[in-house]
Amino acid sequence: MIVLPKTNCRARMILFLTMVLVGNFLAETAFAQTSEQLVRAYYFKWMPSDYKKQELLVASLRDTGANTLILELPMNEQGYPDLRKIPNSVYLAHQAGLEIHIVLPTRQYPGILSRHGDWEDNRYALGSGTVQPTGKLDLFNRAAVEYLTSLAKEIASYSVDALLLGPDFYYAPTEGIGPAALEQTNIDLKWAPDPRTLFQKVRRGAEGTIIEEYGEDYGKWTGFKRDRLLYVFDQIRKAGRSVKGGLKLGVPIPIVMPVTTADRIFTQFAYDINAFRKLNTDYYWTAIEYREIRTRLNVTSRQSMELLSRIANSAVTAVKMPDQVILALQATTDTGSVIPLFEMEEITGLVRSSGKTGIAYIMGPNAMVNRIFMKKIFNVQAQP
Repeated sequence: MIVLPKTNCRARMILFLTMVLVGNFLAETAFAQTSEQLVRAYYFKWMPSDYKKQELLVASLRDTGANTLILELPMNEQGYPDLRKIPNSVYLAHQAGLEIHIVLPTRQYPGILSRHGDWEDNRYALGSGTVQPTGKLDLFNRAAVEYLTSLAKEIASYSVDALLLGPDFYYAPTEGIGPAALEQTNIDLKWAPDPRTLFQKVRRGAEGTIIEEYGEDYGKWTGFKRDRLLYVFDQIRKAGRSVKGGLKLGVPIPIVMPVTTADRIFTQFAYDINAFRKLNTDYYWTAIEYREIRTRLNVTSRQSMELLSRIANSAVTAVKMPDQVILALQATTDTGSVIPLFEMEEITGLVRSSGKTGIAYIMGPNAMVNRIFMKKIFNVQAQP
């Protein structure tokens, strides 16, 4: 309620109109700032190998309404990070007026594991009752974490604007029994994980063994893995910001179908979105490759669109801060060409119905961008 001072009618009317105008200005300014903060991006899994083609590709993204280029960490054929490619990408992105975000894997480094076998995590194979390697880094291994932090530090030194931790940043229910993890569990918890007390009831399904009931020790063990993920995130952030103070950090959003809840994320991924929020994480992101989902699940086009909408809504609901969410949407066909424009419009509309989120379009390195259309799509995204 607005209470006006007792004065003549004309003065009161002038004061009232002034307050209304100021209020509208502040509201519009706040919305403009929020819209400007939303990520509007192109996402590339890899860039053309030829520099001239890279230059032409990034230049084609200029003045299309985007403000960000997201690029997965380049890897060579031996499975090692190829950092030589990053400076060119940073230069070209900044020349085009775009921020650049690098997707940083945290556990999947086949080249590193081929050299450091003791860095590898293990898992329980419930079907056979054996312990098997995961092909992923054991984040309880101090040397492995030091490798990640040094990698983050070097990437940040190239003036990238953000690091988005890869979709491998989680622990599955049966993972986390590598040598270093077991040693740390014994030290901190005075306890050794035992599958007989962790998994009470399992059954065979079409895609392997399914855990139907967890044991009383499972929550303790999963909480231990969750805390390690939080520690690794903080170490990577500190390392990156030690060379670039304004570096932003993002974490993936684990999606549990059909409904994503905090409890399910914790149970299946040892993940706690609320804990990351307390650490002032800058971004929460997930890729929705709905065309691949359509093929994998053998569903209709309409069903895949419904799944896309459900995943987007689940991601936003899990994070509770839409403006910090980046939803990366598949925007190219199997042949690498851009999907039909009406389809891109449809998937954008479905995602926007979940809230005012950041949006990234996953493109192939040879995709041709329709500048006028993309500007319209991105500008529509920023409207109230």
